[in-house]
Amino acid sequence: MTLPLVNQFLMPYEVWSTRPATQADILARLSTGQHISSCNKSVQVKLLDTIDTPDKAAIYIADGKYDVQISNRITKSLEDIKSGYRQARSSMPGVTPKVLSEYQRRYGSSTNFNLVNNSIKIDGDYLADDQVLFHGGGILNNINPGNSLITLRPLSTSFCPVKSINNGAWRGKYYNEGEANLIILTVKSIKKLAFIYKMNGTDKGHEKEVLIESGALISVISKAKIRDDYEVSVAGAHAGQVLTKKVPFHIIKATIS
Repeated sequence: MTLPLVNQFLMPYEVWSTRPATQADILARLSTGQHISSCNKSVQVKLLDTIDTPDKAAIYIADGKYDVQISNRITKSLEDIKSGYRQARSSMPGVTPKVLSEYQRRYGSSTNFNLVNNSIKIDGDYLADDQVLFHGGGILNNINPGNSLITLRPLSTSFCPVKSINNGAWRGKYYNEGEANLIILTVKSIKKLAFIYKMNGTDKGHEKEVLIESGALISVISKAKIRDDYEVSVAGAHAGQVLTKKVPFHIIKATIS
């Protein structure tokens, strides 16, 4: 069975130029019954852009703009039945299998990837063609466009680029790798199963994670440098010490099959 296509950009984020609310604006809002706490909000003047694609979202996030807003809109989109997320999740067990729950909550050096793979094979399903997912990190750092790799262990991806970037930076990975990469993955005739984690009722639900079994083929289409001065950090040797530096930020487009 193939899962339905999930549209995490069902509710785009609109970028507007604004101006401060005037006294007339405030009085007009009060007259319509708006709560006084919202009457001082800035007034939208001109629609500048609509963030409604993976590419646009990635570029804005790389530039340090609207990450919270984009993340919130993706959450709302996935919660809407028209996005297809609920239908896709309904193909997964109502209670996350213990092995997969432990993987998500306690991923580390002691993780048994064979058990994780087996659990995905039992409870996962095939992602739809053209499904878009994100991954942050160095898995493709040394793979040039036109080349590919086969994953050797389960691949953690997300419906949300913001969560993927945060995961890529976790524990100083971007700092240690010397570059920050956000990978936009598009599913093409995938032969490996995937498990979609639930968003509600779990402390890791905000990650919007999709776990793909090992052995998937990732083919790099393009790698574009967005900026040279993306600031990354890592904990230093002394308590409370934080080391920072600036590294290149790339957006990598790839297919997964």
